[in-house]
Amino acid sequence: MKAARSTHAAWFTACLALVAASISNVSPSFAQARPPANAGADAGARSGTRTATPGQQSLMRGMTAYASRDWAAALSAFREAQQHAEQRVQALLGAAHCLAQQGNADGALAGFREAATASTQPQAQPADRARALQSVATQLEAMSRWQEALAAWQEWATYADAHPTVANPAIGRQRVTAIQARDERERTESQVRTRIEERRRRNAQNPQQGGARP
Repeated sequence: MKAARSTHAAWFTACLALVAASISNVSPSFAQARPPANAGADAGARSGTRTATPGQQSLMRGMTAYASRDWAAALSAFREAQQHAEQRVQALLGAAHCLAQQGNADGALAGFREAATASTQPQAQPADRARALQSVATQLEAMSRWQEALAAWQEWATYADAHPTVANPAIGRQRVTAIQARDERERTESQVRTRIEERRRRNAQNPQQGGARP
């Protein structure tokens, strides 16, 4: 559980860096921002005349608070950002991650699923949907809801196959294989436990037949 949650947090940190990079031209002081690869080519066209939109401002406040582990402040800022269509999926993901960090697994899952639904809207980017689907699958796995997690990873892998520039299908397939292997181990161990218990029951009823010595 702890390992899955740590992986979840690490993935979110990487996503925050990507989001920060997308708006770094309007917030160059943000710690995790990185300029786009072609920043020099069009710097003149973007020479500081733009200002962050209200949605971007709320999103950046949320990311800053999240980096400081101030989950309540981050959640509040992400809730504000949700009111802006262009930031909605990222804000929903941020809020859900805050809930996960606060130990509200059910709330986090609901948030990730809402983000997945929102990621089907025209204004959402393919990367938004990839992140949302991966978040749903990761959260279900962290909650040990294995069959749902398996289905979620299969959905994610299918989407990644269709959008290889924003997601690596191999990641989903690895998780599908790992969960299926876990299920097989569980079935084998359950069968072994059942046989052991049945043998104990028979031995208790017929100690001599079971090989017991006087």
